[in-house]
Amino acid sequence: MDFSGYSESITEYINTLKNYRNIDANELKWAAEKLQEEGKHLNDPLLICFSGYHLASSYYLLAKADKAVEMFNKYIPIMKDNGFNDLLIRTYNMLGIIYFSKFNIPSSVQCYFGGLSLAKEHGDIYYEGIISYNIGNLYYEFEDYEGASYYFKDALKSFNINNSDVDNLVYYLVGCSVLGICYNIMDNVEEATKMYNIISEKLPADFYEKNLCSIYLFYASYFHLIKDMKKCNDAVKKMIMLARDQEEFISYYDDYIRLADLLIDIEKYEDLNELLLIIEDKVSSFNNHFIDAKIADLKIKYYEAMGIDNDGYRKALETYYDRYVAISAEERSVINDVLAIRIKYDKQVKSQKRLEDKREKLRVKSETDALTGIPNRYRLTDYSNIVYEQAYHMNKRFAFEIFDIDYFKNYNDTYGHQKGDEILKNIGNILKKMANDKIFVSRYGGDEFVIVYYDMKKEEVLSAASKLRDTILAANMPHCDSFAADRITISQGIFVGKPTKKLKLWDFMYYADLCLYQLKKSCRNSIHISDNPIINRTNKA
Repeated sequence: MDFSGYSESITEYINTLKNYRNIDANELKWAAEKLQEEGKHLNDPLLICFSGYHLASSYYLLAKADKAVEMFNKYIPIMKDNGFNDLLIRTYNMLGIIYFSKFNIPSSVQCYFGGLSLAKEHGDIYYEGIISYNIGNLYYEFEDYEGASYYFKDALKSFNINNSDVDNLVYYLVGCSVLGICYNIMDNVEEATKMYNIISEKLPADFYEKNLCSIYLFYASYFHLIKDMKKCNDAVKKMIMLARDQEEFISYYDDYIRLADLLIDIEKYEDLNELLLIIEDKVSSFNNHFIDAKIADLKIKYYEAMGIDNDGYRKALETYYDRYVAISAEERSVINDVLAIRIKYDKQVKSQKRLEDKREKLRVKSETDALTGIPNRYRLTDYSNIVYEQAYHMNKRFAFEIFDIDYFKNYNDTYGHQKGDEILKNIGNILKKMANDKIFVSRYGGDEFVIVYYDMKKEEVLSAASKLRDTILAANMPHCDSFAADRITISQGIFVGKPTKKLKLWDFMYYADLCLYQLKKSCRNSIHISDNPIINRTNKA
């Protein structure tokens, strides 16, 4: 965002908001309101959106989540209309955080992945890392530590670009901490130790104090894993001391709840009681049923572990029950709204069904090659985009094959186009039998066909491609004017690898086509498979 050319007072407000991590929430709110006034006076959408984003953030930090959501949603249309994509990415991220804190998981997921997609599209590597980190927290919450570690590792790739930048270093070390906690839970001492060594090497003496809680939490769980209870106890004490003075507690709430869970697991009930008193005091103004219920649940576990049956225990049980009743009431309200919409929908279903059936038939027809009955190039485009993105996010292998019929023009000239169509139909039938949940087949046009392989090793792809070649040979379709054999044969170019930021879908298509081109210069009725884009570029040159 370009803020050059503004007055000195406006620039001062802007700089204050840019550095808001170093100020408290009330000061953030004050600066955002002042800039908002200036933006409205000048009718300047950039100032209005920039100040609006930070004003909404201040409400979240002041535990006014509903007000924050209302304000963020107010500015989204203005950001979209003016192309303020950097602010839009940050807004989606903040909404994901808020919805997650309210346990509205579907909305949280929608916002996070919307922001992540936009960050990738516009090359915002920093926020790509932040949102990946937050998605990892979603997986962590549901105890899918493999999934969590996948996204935490993805986040570290973004934050490791420039560790000399303060924000990058903060997120990198915090990311190492939460990834290390996942390894601790999975009893992976080797990987957890790697994280510990990285943090020990890179942690500066003047590290931003608020973010030390994540590192202390990792230390506590790591030292417990390796049975060094003295260092474990030290880390716990430091984190509890930090909790007492922690400002903007809601931003660090998850770390302290995770510490409480750890203290239950390692039976440190005295520290647990101390921590719960601090947490309860800090979140008293949040007015969040899910947070209240979680704290009540932790207190119940504490009382039961200590064998205590007193007013505190009964109050915790009552709070737990009341908060979940409130949660259920909110859920019932949502369900009632959904049911009302469903009734309206059902009334229209019968009249719409025929139209939908026709649309579906037209859709299938538009995506199917009329001659061979297999997917056409339009369906290929949709499918390959989806599966490429899936392979990218899940770190899976992806392969693209292009093949054509050897000397097919000669065949048509000799046998006629009707016989040529029969050959295409036969190959289409062979491909239909080949297709499965990992192999997608399609006709690209003319005598060219494309196959997409998902989550298959290079050897598996080559085996499947070889089987296709052998099956077509075994079909024994005569071709007297071929220079490759006395029957119909095919030439296959395949590129296989894992999608990366530098290896896009278009690259897979290009390299597969190049493999086919190189093959046909030397021989036909064969396969050229490659996993080396550098070699292919060299060959092209």
